[in-house]
Amino acid sequence: MNSTYHNQGFKWWQLLIVAGLWTVFYALLLQETFALNISTAFKESAGTNIVLAISLLISIRGLQYYQPSGDKVFVILFAAGVLSALVITIDRYIFSLFATAASEIVYLERSMMLHGGIAFLTNAAAISLSMQSNQFKEIEDANEKSEQTLRVAKEAELMDLRHQLQPHFLFNSLNSINALIKSQPEKAREMIFQLSAFLRGSIRSDQTTLVSLKQEMEYINLYLAIETVRFGHRLQTKISFPDDVLDRKLPPLLLQPLVENAIKFGLYGTTSNVEISINAIPKENELYISISNPFDSDADIQKGTGFGLVSIERRLNLIYGRNDLISKEAVDNQFTVTLKIPNK
Repeated sequence: MNSTYHNQGFKWWQLLIVAGLWTVFYALLLQETFALNISTAFKESAGTNIVLAISLLISIRGLQYYQPSGDKVFVILFAAGVLSALVITIDRYIFSLFATAASEIVYLERSMMLHGGIAFLTNAAAISLSMQSNQFKEIEDANEKSEQTLRVAKEAELMDLRHQLQPHFLFNSLNSINALIKSQPEKAREMIFQLSAFLRGSIRSDQTTLVSLKQEMEYINLYLAIETVRFGHRLQTKISFPDDVLDRKLPPLLLQPLVENAIKFGLYGTTSNVEISINAIPKENELYISISNPFDSDADIQKGTGFGLVSIERRLNLIYGRNDLISKEAVDNQFTVTLKIPNK
């Protein structure tokens, strides 16, 4: 059933009950007002309400195909007036076919005002409610389209951020592979294998779907394996996660740019061993993940553009709608970036 009433949650049997109760009430009203016998009152009530139902159907169906513009109050009053006049005309004609006595003619004239008034009020109410319902539906459709547009735009921006981040890591890895091909071909092949596994996983990941911290760390371990081929024993990592946080959810490939920055600013410009720390601590309804690396404030290191941190902050804002989920600090030659990942 695709009727308006069905769409609004009404069922046909409920409408029949309401129509039956109204017909009985209207018959009793006619009997009491015009001193009719109960049989005549019920016949008149049934006939009038059938005509009234047809006029309501016309008004409701008409608004499904035509939405008036301009002064809606005038449209409601005019349409209700025309339909009530139609009800009076048809009702008068039907009743006149059966009226023979003078008393019935008098009743006919007196009852038409009541029939017309009720027809006017019910049609005006039906038209007004239908117009409001259609207007609400238009607003809902517009909001849904707007939400879809925003969602598509957000997904497109997330994908764009991802595509902008990947080349940084890819170019560095390819340069390292190129440097190892002649001097250490076995390590070069190992690095190609690790790079292939990492890129395969990153390409398949959906930027709009959250992954567990355990899954995210599988990617990080692949990445660290690649970087270990590049830097050897100089790169040391310390990962500290409580077991109960491994199922917590976060955006995929969120940590890799931060780990890459930590390696870049920790190992570039020095020949000594460097330890990168990755820690996760649950606090209330958030998961705090921190990545730390030592740095030499006197070393001449190219600082870069800061795109990695900016892009991560933007991703977090797009996904969680907050601007306070990333912070950074440098204390005693130790640089730390901390992410707050809300439960979602």
